[in-house]
Amino acid sequence: MIDACTPITTSQRFVSLQFAPPPGGLVAGLTVLLDYPEGKVDLPGNGTSFPSGTLSGAPSGSTVSVNDLNFNGKGHAVRVTIAGPNGNALPAGQIVRFKMQDCTGAIAPTADQFLCSVVKATDPFLNDVGGVRCFVVLP
Repeated sequence: MIDACTPITTSQRFVSLQFAPPPGGLVAGLTVLLDYPEGKVDLPGNGTSFPSGTLSGAPSGSTVSVNDLNFNGKGHAVRVTIAGPNGNALPAGQIVRFKMQDCTGAIAPTADQFLCSVVKATDPFLNDVGGVRCFVVLP
């Protein structure tokens, strides 16, 4: 079940999706799933199409793909895939920043209500990397 949301289109809630490699580890490719608190925030757009300014802040030279997972027009999660420039390691920290909208009547979400899981992480040689964490920071 996905909670309903009537977005307040004039609102802006910035959400920074970040990652941390394991100590000494290099991450050149990363796929994460971010389950955002539907009923509290909405990500404008659908699938891979987003209004201008909705996504920003990816590391310079990286390639990012974002897919908003919708069910019957209601969003609840995004899958984000990022690759470092020319297969090189990504800097730890922000993967992408989302400009979300608040839902009518909702209490502002906290960072721990955004559930993030690493689906796959690889190093510059395409070897799997374990121990990578992803998380959300709210400015």
